[in-house]
Amino acid sequence: MTVHHNMKSIASRNDRMMRLIGPLAAIESLNREARILVIGPRNEWDLVLLAKHGYRDVVGLDLISYSPLIMQGDMHALRSLFPRNHFDAVLCGWTLSYSAAPEAVAQQIVEVVKDGGLVGVAVEYALDDPALDELWQQVDGYVIQERSRLPRRVNSVDELLGLFGSSVDKVFWNHDAPSKRYHVPGRLTADPSAVCAVFSVRKK
Repeated sequence: MTVHHNMKSIASRNDRMMRLIGPLAAIESLNREARILVIGPRNEWDLVLLAKHGYRDVVGLDLISYSPLIMQGDMHALRSLFPRNHFDAVLCGWTLSYSAAPEAVAQQIVEVVKDGGLVGVAVEYALDDPALDELWQQVDGYVIQERSRLPRRVNSVDELLGLFGSSVDKVFWNHDAPSKRYHVPGRLTADPSAVCAVFSVRKK
């Protein structure tokens, strides 16, 4: 399902990752030699946006890849791909909504980012109504959220940060989808609201 969904947009460019890159680039502790992981970029565009800000040591990770800049792998298994404390920053933009185990993804991110390293996470705001799933199924032919495994969607900054628990140190920036714009079946909004946070990680 996730691969099918991403293939529909693999050739498109979307600047929404700037909601995480902009705040990240303003944090002085992250220099331009930083090693950065981007989870779920689909194509190279997110990596290009980081390069425009001077970051060169950037790798993407996705379930599908046609590019040498994007490793193929699963965000639920980062530790099988990278050493502990490997990255200065990890960006996970608009991918957690595809996971039936977002807490597991958060734990994997904490494992591979350095102590004091930065994490930027964002999800698209959506009306959390199980009754809409049947309509999405009729329109798209599939449903992103697996209600049997994840009955409730992560849909606020508190819920997003809660996935990382005591590993959250300093929250540098957050955005809690104040306009509450969301897609409805058969009618996509041009600029859906986002729930975002950029924070440093404290290792125990």
